[in-house]
Amino acid sequence: MIYYYINVAAVAYTTENMFPLSVIAINFFINTCFLLSYRLFVKWAFRYYSRYGVINKTKAVIYNAGRSGLVVRKAINEDQTGSIRIAGFLDDKLTRAGKRLDGLPIFATSRRSLEKLVKQEKIKLLIVADETPDTQILNELVDNCFSLNIKVQKVLPVDKWINAGWSPAKLQDIKIEDLLDRSVININNEQVSRENKGKSILVTGAAGSIGSELVRQLAKLEPSVILLCDKAESPLHELELEMAELSPATTIVPYIANICDRTRMQQLFEVYEPSVVYHAAAYKHVPMMEKNPSVAVLNNVLGTKMLAELSVEFGVEKFVMISTDKAVNPTNVMGASKRIAEIFTQSYNTHVNRQYKSPVPDTIRRLPGLSPPDSEMYWVRTDPLSHASNINWRRVARLPLPTRISPAIS
Repeated sequence: MIYYYINVAAVAYTTENMFPLSVIAINFFINTCFLLSYRLFVKWAFRYYSRYGVINKTKAVIYNAGRSGLVVRKAINEDQTGSIRIAGFLDDKLTRAGKRLDGLPIFATSRRSLEKLVKQEKIKLLIVADETPDTQILNELVDNCFSLNIKVQKVLPVDKWINAGWSPAKLQDIKIEDLLDRSVININNEQVSRENKGKSILVTGAAGSIGSELVRQLAKLEPSVILLCDKAESPLHELELEMAELSPATTIVPYIANICDRTRMQQLFEVYEPSVVYHAAAYKHVPMMEKNPSVAVLNNVLGTKMLAELSVEFGVEKFVMISTDKAVNPTNVMGASKRIAEIFTQSYNTHVNRQYKSPVPDTIRRLPGLSPPDSEMYWVRTDPLSHASNINWRRVARLPLPTRISPAIS
């Protein structure tokens, strides 16, 4: 406008334009582009600093390239005080992999993609924004992340926090319950404590992975004494020392014996008179039992048979047998031996019920021959290779004999 009015004034005196209209137009467009570019550059610089300028921000990817993932990404980016920087999305749908969402790339959930993200993008965190993820895909994804040292967290459902706004507290660590392809089994801890408090408890295979954790948990229930039965001398001694530190008020009695030695086991029942028996002693390594099938049958089958008979003979109130999911349609010697032990225990239960004229002889229920009428026989199925603290106990009273114990009890 200044150039234009200078021209108007110049024409009045000299009848000539000082600045041609073409120069004025070119100057107008140059200044306009400069002013717009300057503002865009400043805005981009601030955004770049907020996203990439903080070097201690944790790079993360979001599992879910849908609406929930997009909402989470925008919420995290708007949190200026946050310590997370989103570098991309993960999605198990092949049609989305390789594309971009909100300017960020979408990667597949394969291990190769994760390795690429770790190597190139330095990814340290995976955020699960899918409210109903496929359990199998999530399990595989979590396993790959753990092996690549990627932390896995899940975000609460969007509708629970969208109105209140985003905060780091909306992220939670993945729990074992999130990876189960079934509903969580809740334990009645009060009943378990009541049934074991003040009792003499025998744990066979006490030095093993499951047996040792059983001992640690049982010590919290204030039993009168815990009998640690195992044939492994060194692990049993280590467990005894550990329990002396963890629970000095609990009486611990180590007892070295092979469960197949009837004389030795009978002596244990005669001297200590256990009220509850947790039978965890078993050979569990599948390849080893394939090479030594006779030992698997001798220990897992005949050892269980002898313990069940001694429990009835000496009036044990409760007999808990630890089994394995490999006993369901067994395809190996170890699984078959444990399945035979289950069948015998069920059959022996029926035999005792009939012998004492139980009103429901064809079901697993109370065993009057074990001692008081309130006693019951229990079975537990769990994977011996799993972490023992995740063992869940479930009563299977009144389960019809032809029905196979479900592998979901784990």
